[in-house]
Amino acid sequence: MKSTFQEYYSLSDDDFKSIWSECLFVLDTNVLLRLFRYRQNTVDYVFEVLEHFKDRLWIPHQVGWEFQRNRDTKIDEGRGVYDGIIDKLTSVENYLTSTLSSLKDFGIHPAIGLDEKLIELQMHVSGSREYIETQYEEKPLEQHYENVFNKVSELYQGRVAHLIIMTSYVIYLKLVNNDMMTKHLQASLTLRVKHMNLANIYMVIFCYGDRR
Repeated sequence: MKSTFQEYYSLSDDDFKSIWSECLFVLDTNVLLRLFRYRQNTVDYVFEVLEHFKDRLWIPHQVGWEFQRNRDTKIDEGRGVYDGIIDKLTSVENYLTSTLSSLKDFGIHPAIGLDEKLIELQMHVSGSREYIETQYEEKPLEQHYENVFNKVSELYQGRVAHLIIMTSYVIYLKLVNNDMMTKHLQASLTLRVKHMNLANIYMVIFCYGDRR
């Protein structure tokens, strides 16, 4: 019985040693896509580990396709975080400037001079925004993204499964006027082809049955 239901039995130490020394490492699409968002030191470490096991790397065709299709979205996601931070800092800066202007003749507190702290905060926010913008612009990310993409492509060269299309037929019973009719084998089939812009890949979807 154990040979039939292996998943219900604990593995021995020898089993674990065999697995770690012979198994294939199959990463999910999200693991590969997150390399576009991780810090450089994390990216370098992940690639170092993958390089060590490069002879045992493998991914399904679907994972490779999703990586190609979604990498630009993941890159834009990172850029969106930066844009959002700059927008928030600019908004706070503008608010402080407007508030200081409106309090010019009145102050925040009649007996305590709090205006200086507000001015200090405004200058700090403004300085931080300018520093972040300068640092971001001085180190363009395009080359970093290109390096990540090329490294993943290199590691998985020849290690992507071929596209396999599985088909099935539906045998159904047709009821007409409450009488059971002869069994029919439905041969109608809808073929939809969705063009993939990347690498001229085509994805073929077979749909069988009454419902498309």
